[in-house]
Amino acid sequence: GRGYCCDQYYPSAHLVVECDGREGHSDDSARIRDAYKHRDLIAHGGKVLVVVNSQIRDVQAMNCIAKDIATILGRRNRPYTSAEHAKQAELHRELFGK
Repeated sequence: GRGYCCDQYYPSAHLVVECDGREGHSDDSARIRDAYKHRDLIAHGGKVLVVVNSQIRDVQAMNCIAKDIATILGRRNRPYTSAEHAKQAELHRELFGK
């Protein structure tokens, strides 16, 4: 098989998480390469979860993605406490200025 560089790989679940931001995917050739990679991974029994820039910057979207990953991995997704939500919002503001 081919070797691929992936953003995150969970071997126990054959799960690949790809972050498709604007920086590395600004031209058609990069998007085409990724499409081939994703199809090849899926054809060999992998699961591919693609996360785009706007989702990375959206706290609720990232929480949903984390829940999806936990479900695929067979793990329990623990709900956040209000204090954890506050810390998450503060970190998000620091990272993205919102």
